[in-house]
Order: sequence, then C-alpha cells, then structure tokens
Amino acid sequence: MTIVSDENELLERVDRNETQGTYTHYRPLEDAANEFMRWAETPERRVYTSIDVLDEAMRGTAPGELTIIQGFAHSGKTLITTEMLLNNPDVPIVLFTPDETRPLVLTKITSALHGVGAKELERRIQQDDESARRLLLDTASRYSRLAVFDESVTLLDMSRMFDEAAHVFGETPKAVVFDYADLL
Repeated sequence: MTIVSDENELLERVDRNETQGTYTHYRPLEDAANEFMRWAETPERRVYTSIDVLDEAMRGTAPGELTIIQGFAHSGKTLITTEMLLNNPDVPIVLFTPDETRPLVLTKITSALHGVGAKELERRIQQDDESARRLLLDTASRYSRLAVFDESVTLLDMSRMFDEAAHVFGETPKAVVFDYADLL
C-alpha cells in the first residue's frame, strides 16, 4: 500500500490515472450534474403511471431507474400496472406476469380502453359479433409494443425473452414490469 501525504503528488497521481483511464468506479460530481441535466431535459424518455399524484411525486421512471410498487395481495398493484400500460401504448414495454395470461391482459386493456366489460365482450364474441372481435384485434395492434410473458421462468429465461422483445421492437424496451414479486 502506498500512502501519499503530499497534495501535489496526489493530484499528479489522479491526473495520471485519469488520463490513463484506470478508474473504474470514481466519477466526478460534474458527471452527476450532467446526468441530472439530461434527465431534466428529457421527460419524454420516462415511463409514467398516469396516476397524477404518483407521476407528480416521482416525475416518471427514467431509463436505468427502478420503481417498486409494493403492497398486500389484491391491494391494486396490478390495477396500477394496467393503468400504466393503458397510457403508454407507443412505449416498448416487457411485462412478466405468470398470474395472468396474455389473453387476460389483452382483455383487461380492451375493456378499460373501450368501456366494455370482459363478460360483455365474451358474450358478444360467443354471438359472433364482429365488432367485439375487432375491438380485441384493434387493441392488440395498438399495443403491439407490449410484450407479455405469462409463464413462470428463470432469470436467464427472462433475459432471453427481453432480448427477443428488443429485437422485435427494434429498440430496447423502456420499461420492464414484473407483476409478481416471486419472479425476482
């Protein structure tokens, strides 16, 4: 171990190491200032829940940030997720939800978007109502940048699924939602 007691020698070492690129963890606070300015200047890169009080407090979830919505079973976490999905149809999002099937997720979004209950939608499809079928297909098309994975999988599987979605979307998804904490 080398102890440097002379301030000038310490500064010389810092300069020497900085120009040689040997720092892997240290970053000056100026970098933090620049990161904050980029964050403040690009609110469109964030994902919002569309719940005003949450979005006002959090100002959205930016790339690289993590938002955890925690609560007891049946306390509204999935409702918040559905609301977020509804209000971000053009945002590439990956949803892992082994508790709900892809058809159920699509039905919930369709019902909320068009104001028709799932039971009514089911009844109309049973009666061969073409407009009910069109509602589902139009919703699926509108939310084509939502990848829903409804099976229980490992972290490695999730990584592969994420990569597949990114390939299909042609860009990295802006949000990954785990609607089941045991996945993590």
